[in-house]
Amino acid sequence: MTPQCSRPAGEGACTQERDISLSSIKKHLRRRYNLFWRSQVRLLLVCGEPEHIAAIAPGLAEKQWFEGHRTVLIYGGSLSSAPDTGRLAALRKLRRSRPLDGIVLALDERQTTAGTLDNHLRTLEQVGEALRWQPPVYLWQVTDSDWSQDARVTQTVGALFPARATPTGVERQLRAILPSLRERGMQQLCAGPSHDFLLRFGRQLEKQGISHWKTLLTPWLTEHLKRVPLRGLMFGRRWPLRIVPRAMNTAGPLRRSGRA
Repeated sequence: MTPQCSRPAGEGACTQERDISLSSIKKHLRRRYNLFWRSQVRLLLVCGEPEHIAAIAPGLAEKQWFEGHRTVLIYGGSLSSAPDTGRLAALRKLRRSRPLDGIVLALDERQTTAGTLDNHLRTLEQVGEALRWQPPVYLWQVTDSDWSQDARVTQTVGALFPARATPTGVERQLRAILPSLRERGMQQLCAGPSHDFLLRFGRQLEKQGISHWKTLLTPWLTEHLKRVPLRGLMFGRRWPLRIVPRAMNTAGPLRRSGRA
């Protein structure tokens, strides 16, 4: 998960750029929230392939971090490569007691395979070791539509898991959001004939999506949950820049929370 360094002078320049970026976060938060900012904001590391991060947080790769609605999004890069231990060490200094409140892993449907998820789990464990803290993970599947949905009210769909989530519990939580998907989907379809995303997504989730995710997450929930906490599964279309990072701070009305 090594973000590309824009400086050509080698590792020293990358380290300097990394320190400047994280130093700017601290200065901004101290100015905005005073000296006690550490207890007032959430720090989220957004990881994934560049195109998937750009889909849910456009501009994050270039800016390296965003802040808004008491949430800071920090660019984490891909999990396909080894973690940038230097960057993670710098993150640990930003807030030593709890370096991050969570890791958002953006992925698309093609990446929802057992092999890919297992590789990501290994990298996430390495991230936790480097931070000396294992942040909870929130999966965010980027979905899309064959036709424009720009005028439609955009919402994130998904479930927030309890600390001791189980495959059966995940299935139950995902099924619980289906009525809301149908109701809100019909409302949006009546507002515009092309605004059928929620209805189509709800049918797909009911037909095969829930069983797919239950099977896919079973090894994580039964074998790796203590080492890498999984606290949520979200589905959403590409976000317009104007609502980032608010999207990361709430799942909107179409979510189902399990008991912690």
